[in-house]
Amino acid sequence: MSTYAIKADKFFLPAGPQLGGYLMVEDGVFGAWQADEPACEIKDYSGTWIAPGMVDTHIHGFYNHSTTDNDPEGIDISSTELARRGTTSWLPTTFTDGVEQIKDACAAIAQADEGRGPDFCGARIQGIYLEGPFFTMKHVGAQNPAYLIDPSEKVFDEWQEAAGGRIVKSAMAAERDGAAAYAAALSAKDVVTCIGHSDATYDECIAAINAGASCFTHTYNGQRGLHHREPGVVGA
Repeated sequence: MSTYAIKADKFFLPAGPQLGGYLMVEDGVFGAWQADEPACEIKDYSGTWIAPGMVDTHIHGFYNHSTTDNDPEGIDISSTELARRGTTSWLPTTFTDGVEQIKDACAAIAQADEGRGPDFCGARIQGIYLEGPFFTMKHVGAQNPAYLIDPSEKVFDEWQEAAGGRIVKSAMAAERDGAAAYAAALSAKDVVTCIGHSDATYDECIAAINAGASCFTHTYNGQRGLHHREPGVVGA
């Protein structure tokens, strides 16, 4: 592959922005920034800023296509349109739904990912995020209350098989029966457990965290708030 440099007005780098200069691209990989023009092909993007792509870790679809449409082509359209707007990778996120419906959605996302060749120009699927169905009625939000159930490793394993191992994050309410065991089981599988849509007490959250939960969804929103005698989900 070729080596070239990008010229632009501003580059956003790990240590902070740099005005002007050149960013090397070597064998398809971004390299070092330098102020002086290098002796190689120059791609001139004067008038633009160059920044890392955005990563969306919680998104239910895009451009009139939902992740639960069970439509691989729709997932690809979402990916293409996300990339056009600066998002270079994402976690297609499911809703609270029936067990079989979530399984079908995971299979469709996996099919879209498997069908992409090296020339596909769209946001990469970095995994699947299950938002539900292990939530509480009190903070169900826009989730469908008809499908709320307790956390289940067995059910998760069915979804993970359909997803081809792509599920990387799962949300639950920490007060549901089996929540701590679920967090421990997913931690052993290197899957992130989030606490969200939850009315759990502080102690219930701490139990889930000690078991392996490491993330919160909708912080301050859709969860038990902060009280001086009961710190709740927000306090945890």
